[in-house]
Amino acid sequence: MGVQSKGEELFLSKIYIEASKRGKGLGKKAIQFLENLAANHKLGEISLTVNKNNIKTITAYEKMGFKNLGPVIQNIGNGFIMDDFKMEKIVLFSADTRN
Repeated sequence: MGVQSKGEELFLSKIYIEASKRGKGLGKKAIQFLENLAANHKLGEISLTVNKNNIKTITAYEKMGFKNLGPVIQNIGNGFIMDDFKMEKIVLFSADTRN
């Protein structure tokens, strides 16, 4: 997993789960860990980008409460384009922790 704070959000740059370990709740536990991390750092959302054709992963993120915010196309150089959706999950934390 790779993350970084960007303003008021925690950006999930990458997450990989070995194929033989998928479907066992590890992704859900990883997202719960990120929710706690974001809340502890007073970040109100987790965001990520996912390839538009990665339907299985998009569906998994949606089941974990992420919303699809629409397309994001980025030129990453050398003739390569990232054609993704941006997804976001709001992180709830106690109002008194924002002070």
